[in-house]
Amino acid sequence: MERIVLRLSRRYHYRKLTVGLALLGVGAGLIVLELPAWIGWSLAALGGVLALIQLRALGEEVERVVIDDSGIRDSILPVGVIGWNEVRAASVQEIGGVAVVALQLHDPERVIRRLPPARQFIARKAIESGLPGVYLTLVGTDGVPERIAEAINRRAESGR
Repeated sequence: MERIVLRLSRRYHYRKLTVGLALLGVGAGLIVLELPAWIGWSLAALGGVLALIQLRALGEEVERVVIDDSGIRDSILPVGVIGWNEVRAASVQEIGGVAVVALQLHDPERVIRRLPPARQFIARKAIESGLPGVYLTLVGTDGVPERIAEAINRRAESGR
């Protein structure tokens, strides 16, 4: 199987960098105009830290989602690699206006148990509500959810 690697897009970083610089600018403006100083300094500090973090992140090539022969790994989903023996299929669903790749697993509870306690609670409540408990969010990447779900389905079917 071809290895699919999704990284955070530069456009995502530039958007966050713009927000950080805007906060820094507004904070500096409030300080210069001698309006509430604590608000100005707070905004400037917050914007400066956000801008620095985004500038640093622009130079990094972090693998956000990796799909290969060993399985599926999402750096935001702290469960390690989800092996192909656990995956039945994938579909695209919308949660809160965001398209996600919902994973249908043979035993979702086995993957959910590897999550931190708060995320376990959320995943179980999501399943009770009819939402996917385990899913990949591709926010900030250039990945197309439909294509990713297609690739996962092809690999899951070939493993049967």
